[in-house]
Amino acid sequence: MTGANVSPAGDNVTVRSSAVQQVLNYSYTVTPAVPWLNVSGGTATPGSLAVTLASAALTQAASTSPYTTTLTVTCAAPSPCAGHTQSINISLTVSAPPRNSQ
Repeated sequence: MTGANVSPAGDNVTVRSSAVQQVLNYSYTVTPAVPWLNVSGGTATPGSLAVTLASAALTQAASTSPYTTTLTVTCAAPSPCAGHTQSINISLTVSAPPRNSQ
């Protein structure tokens, strides 16, 4: 049997200020760093981060518990919100393929 050979589509995370006219600088980290996730994008609002599975996701072993990491966006100086953070928990569930019923 073979597993998946194509990753599902990624998603975008919108990063914006509640004060629409105010541009805020930000940085982002993925903790712990994992080989199965790619995050890329801008560093100022309004902006977005592209969150996609890396090809390494296709080689992760099946597990009864998901692989997890956290994406943290931090407001950067000199923005008035410097140091404030928002976090998103990300999980990858890898299950064994169904048994062949032949």
